[in-house]
Amino acid sequence: MNKKRLLIIEDEISVAKQLKWGLGKEYEITIASEADEARPLLASDAFPVVTLE
Repeated sequence: MNKKRLLIIEDEISVAKQLKWGLGKEYEITIASEADEARPLLASDAFPVVTLE
């Protein structure tokens, strides 16, 4: 089964880890903790699902 990719943009690492733990069975998770890190990931169109604080 191929999982959909999920980008979590969250500067609070403990919150990002909780989201990854809770959603990891259903999604392939990538975490970006800063805007500069998130921009190229968003531009790549590799993520059909994104969460943002």
